[in-house]
Amino acid sequence: MLIPRKARKSPGTDVICHVTGFYPREVEVNWVRDGEHLLDEGGVEREVLPNGDRTYQLRKILTVSPEEQKKHSYSCQVDHASLDEKMDVKWVPEAAFNMGFVAGGVLAALGLIIVVIIGVHI
Repeated sequence: MLIPRKARKSPGTDVICHVTGFYPREVEVNWVRDGEHLLDEGGVEREVLPNGDRTYQLRKILTVSPEEQKKHSYSCQVDHASLDEKMDVKWVPEAAFNMGFVAGGVLAALGLIIVVIIGVHI
């Protein structure tokens, strides 16, 4: 699962690759830019942590500047014994941006409906 969030120390975006529910513990998680592995440039890997069900989880965070988002494509690649082949999850920055507009539009429409209902009752 990829989770974007505003970077704390830069104008960019932190993209969190959250891999969970795997067993055994050994896992390889890599950030890929334009089809080529990044050597953890700008990335932070957390330690592998246990889940309550005897599986494990890992988060790997990559900070991407607005300029880099426009120039490159990024994905999180996971290699684990339970997979037949490496899993590659692509990050699409526009999807997160568009979801914000959709949510804002829905909230605006609900607000308008409430104003109309109150206006009719008054």
